Amino acid sequence: MLFEILFIKDNFDILVKVRKDVRRYVMGLHDLHPHIRWTPKKMALSLVFTTIIMIATLLVTKKTPNGYIHMGNAFVLLVSLYFGPELSIVPVALGSCLADLALRMPEWALFTLFIKGTMAFIMCAISRRRPRLKLAATTTFAGAVVGSAYCVLMYTLASCFMAGSFSKWYIEAKWLLFEAVVGVILFYIFGFIIDKTKVYKMLYS
Repeated sequence: MLFEILFIKDNFDILVKVRKDVRRYVMGLHDLHPHIRWTPKKMALSLVFTTIIMIATLLVTKKTPNGYIHMGNAFVLLVSLYFGPELSIVPVALGSCLADLALRMPEWALFTLFIKGTMAFIMCAISRRRPRLKLAATTTFAGAVVGSAYCVLMYTLASCFMAGSFSKWYIEAKWLLFEAVVGVILFYIFGFIIDKTKVYKMLYS
């Protein structure tokens, strides 16, 4: 019982710190982009996307030597492509971070907060350069590949840092590479469905 109480307290302290970091992150984004206005609808969508990212990350997971892999990357790419940085960076970072805490891996939470948020930014920066979004565009593919590759690189470095050694970097990297490939494939499968159903347009209206 004492151990569980201490564990809950530690997680609560981490959540408080994450909340403060996210707040500073959001305020920093607002300073960089003063035209962004957080309307009630955008805040509600951000909450929905945070929940989707968290559930997608938790839905199918596999333990690796230093962490776990999942299929949440597909939804990171989807939200980033269809809704842009304003509605993707913070929900992606926070949803992925909460998934780490839910899986009792709080040591990964701050790494995830930064890595996933930056992954969403990379996807937005590359894939949304065209005025009209196209799932089949080369910029979309480039954004998905570069964002996923960045995620593999950063998590490999973080894993080595936590292990205290770079001698077996390839062990975690191969799992992360597998996760990245599956994530891109699922991104296109779900993206095709979204394009056909026009769900994102209904949310925008």
